[in-house]
Amino acid sequence: AADGVTVATPSGAVGLEAEIVVVAGLQDGAWPDLRPRGSLLHADALVEVLSGLAGTPIDERRRVLDDELRMFALALSRARRQVVVTALESEDESPSPFLDLLPPLPRIEAPEGASPLDLRGMVGVLRRQLTAPEAGPEERDAAASGLAGLAAAAVPGADPAEWLGLGGPSTTEPLFTPDEDVPLSPSHLESLETSTLDWFIDDISADPPGLAAGVGTLLHWAMQEAARPDLDAVWQVVLERWGELSFEAPWLERRERAAARRLAAGLAEYLADARRAGRVRLAAEQRFTLRVGRATMNGSVDRLEKTADGRVVIVDLKTGRPVTSAEAIAAHPQLSAYQAAYRDGRFDEVLTPFGPHRLGGASLLFVRDGIGGKLYRDEAQDAIDEVGLRAFRSRVENAARLLTATALPGPRTIDDRHAASAVERLFRRIAEVTHG
Repeated sequence: AADGVTVATPSGAVGLEAEIVVVAGLQDGAWPDLRPRGSLLHADALVEVLSGLAGTPIDERRRVLDDELRMFALALSRARRQVVVTALESEDESPSPFLDLLPPLPRIEAPEGASPLDLRGMVGVLRRQLTAPEAGPEERDAAASGLAGLAAAAVPGADPAEWLGLGGPSTTEPLFTPDEDVPLSPSHLESLETSTLDWFIDDISADPPGLAAGVGTLLHWAMQEAARPDLDAVWQVVLERWGELSFEAPWLERRERAAARRLAAGLAEYLADARRAGRVRLAAEQRFTLRVGRATMNGSVDRLEKTADGRVVIVDLKTGRPVTSAEAIAAHPQLSAYQAAYRDGRFDEVLTPFGPHRLGGASLLFVRDGIGGKLYRDEAQDAIDEVGLRAFRSRVENAARLLTATALPGPRTIDDRHAASAVERLFRRIAEVTHG
């Protein structure tokens, strides 16, 4: 068609001509691509035999380079009037040596803070400039003018009619009415205190459990069901449910299996050390409900252990990166919630048959990276006292008050990738609900 653009490989352009030919992305490693070629039936080897060249040294890379050069000449020769050749030079990219065969080309240096080289990025920059609190009147006028021009050209996202969030909130009612209980997870308390807006986005648009979560579930199951505190017994329990996990490729399965076995080794070593120290498992995966003011905290402790001197220690298994800061462990909301549940008598029913007991604190058991020659590390939180209990209850009550507000505060601008990913998930969720 007269108004069309043909996109083709060099071999696909054989026999074609055009007024203008653009050879884009002439980068080293892409063109020429000097990787040796092959074919299913090795026709090139047959040619060598018939030509009497079998067994003689042949420079495969040179032969490939000759083919690449012929394709380059073919692409250039398709133009009747003009050829446009582009390449990028940066820290990660280098132009193709084929550029040296052409007349000198003009170089365009990208100035610092240059605009994006695509329309989507330009729309984003102008919209941010238009709404930035620190932008002056001239900057905003320039951004509005640029967006108007892009909108007139029907560039997606430039027209304010397409922007999300301009229609006003659908409701200003609080998340929970004054007579409703506020459900609160111990694991979400810290994120609530950091940013209620980020918590809300993550909560309603959470990603489905990934592979790491699946492996973690198997390790928790193994800690509960292993018949003996040794690697063979722990690993056998993991393998019994390994088929529940799905992998995109066999090599991923092999990699994750090796990583899971290392985690199982750390768990087995901890279980063996706990038995030698005289620790006894009292309960596993013990669920509880703790009420603090309007907040209702529902959770589950991985393991309740009784030490040789009669103390009860709450153990929470973690398969991720360790938390090593003493301050973070002392204020860890999950451990504090578990200890508060103990102080509130939430575990009395399962603990009473084992005789007298007293709280001995709680700990995070990390089996990914060990310490002190061990394959695991046990980061302990001291037994919570009355002062600590009041401080924790105050944290929970403050979090419940945050959730009963009519607006959830958060940062105006989003600069880190995690927050941006959360917003993207939120928009996807909104679209699913709207179209579902």
